[in-house]
Amino acid sequence: MALKTKGNLLFRKINLPSLVVLAVAVSSLVYFLSLKEKERAVRLKLQDNLNNVTREKIILEDELKKTNAEKTMFEETISKLKVKMEELTKTLDSEKDKGQELSDKLKEKEKETVKLKSELSSLKNEKGVMESKIAEAEGKIRNLEASLSQLQSVRLELERKLDNIMSKRLEVELEKVVVKPSSPGIARILAVNHSYEFVVINLGRQHGIEVGGIMGVYRRGGLIAKIKIEKVYDMMSVADIIFEASKGIVREEDMVKPISSDVPASILSP
Repeated sequence: MALKTKGNLLFRKINLPSLVVLAVAVSSLVYFLSLKEKERAVRLKLQDNLNNVTREKIILEDELKKTNAEKTMFEETISKLKVKMEELTKTLDSEKDKGQELSDKLKEKEKETVKLKSELSSLKNEKGVMESKIAEAEGKIRNLEASLSQLQSVRLELERKLDNIMSKRLEVELEKVVVKPSSPGIARILAVNHSYEFVVINLGRQHGIEVGGIMGVYRRGGLIAKIKIEKVYDMMSVADIIFEASKGIVREEDMVKPISSDVPASILSP
């Protein structure tokens, strides 16, 4: 009871304005504390944002450094490529000049080719004509060889017959053609065959005549023919006519003299 009385007395001492002030103070304190808490939260959030921005800044700076390095590298690469491009351009211009030169040379070669083809065609035509002439000449050669073979056969036959005649009538002929002992001898032609162009002379092995020797045929002191010894007997020889001043000029009784070292100088002469 006493306590309740004391409480009532205390309540009475505290008036209404004081309570209002106290309420306002408490509200202000609560509001202030609320503001502080919000400010702290905002500051923490700003600090986090700042930290994030700082990290992003560092990352961006690193990326910028890398980008600058890459830029420098690209610029160096571009510079090198420009140099190479200039070199390639010069090379291309040079190759173009060479290509033009080669094109001009190719045109010249084409002209030469056309000219050579024309010449080749002409040569082929000439070759055909020449082959025809060669074939004709070969035919003539074969005919001549056949004729020569026949002539050689005839000549061998004549020589054989001549050997027989000379063997049988050697002594008689020698008496007619051999030089008389009491007068200077005359070397002369005994017989002439113009068909096969050979002669028989009255000089033989005993006079020093040898196969292959060259002698001259004379008439009235002038050289009219040359003969080559082909066959030698003791007292007479057979010789081919290798030169005549005119066809068929040689005849019997024409004189014979040595005209080369093949015939001894001891052979009698007029």
